[in-house]
Order: sequence, then C-alpha cells, then structure tokens
Amino acid sequence: MEIRRMVGYRGCASSSGDGARQVPPVKRSRFLSISGACMRIKDILARKGFDVHAISCEAPLLDAAKTLTQHNIGLLVCTDGSGGLIGIISERDFVRAAARYGAEVLSKTVSSAMVRDVIACGMDDDSDKMLTVMTDAHCRHLPVVHEGRLAGLVSIGDLVKCREPQSE
Repeated sequence: MEIRRMVGYRGCASSSGDGARQVPPVKRSRFLSISGACMRIKDILARKGFDVHAISCEAPLLDAAKTLTQHNIGLLVCTDGSGGLIGIISERDFVRAAARYGAEVLSKTVSSAMVRDVIACGMDDDSDKMLTVMTDAHCRHLPVVHEGRLAGLVSIGDLVKCREPQSE
C-alpha cells in the first residue's frame, strides 16, 4: 500500500479558458473487470476517467467556488505557476473559510483556505484500504500519483461504487 502525504508535491497542469486549470489525462490502462474482488485504484480511474480540475493558489476563492459549482465537483487541486501540486481545496474548505473570514472571504485567495498537507495514493493501491485511509483521515478525495506525476483523483463515492455488484 502506497500512501503519501504530499507537501509541495510537483504535479502537472495545463490552462483552460476559465481561470481553472485541468491536468491532462494520463494514458488509460485497459480496464479489467474484477467481479467480487477488491479493485485497484488504476482500475477505478480507467472506469471513471483521469480528469482532474486544478486552480492557481493565487486565484480568488470566489473563482474556486464558481469552478466547483460549474463542474459539479467537490475538490480542486491547487497548483503553482508551473503547475506543481501544492494543495487542495474542497467545498468543505470554502465553508470553513467563510466561517473564519465572514464577508471578507470573497476577497481572499485560494491559498488562504487550501489544505497543504495532502494525502495521496498510488495506482496499484487497494480500493478497500484507501476507503479505510479516507475514513480515518476524514477526507473525501485522494489525488492519485503515478511515477511522480499526478495521474487522477478518486473520491470516497468512487471507491464505494466499485464495491457495488455490477449488473451484467
């Protein structure tokens, strides 16, 4: 099991038009159905996709909230000017920032609310073990790292879904 706490981890991202940045997808591995058995993170990513939405840590918090809403997602990866992963920001982090700063939250940047001590997993990690890690750490999302690069993102919902029996 490969669990990492990533602080200042260097990932990759490319620009998209809305101020947010999207990490380019990693080449997909062939999906093998593992009926009734625990799945690997790479199998879950092969099924759900490798897209990861990212935002600059200097972007306004309001832009982060708009991006989360626009894409109907719960987390953005925070990047530096060269696309390095330096943190994450979730809906929960935005709410905590609003409680801390009040109306001033709209003038704050992503760096004021993002989590810098990021827990990540590897492509070959076991989904059941990652569910335990996420439960113990009280986190809903895990960045997936492969060969030193950000390869995707899994949510607790993704991991729970893979445990449900697949209809044939």
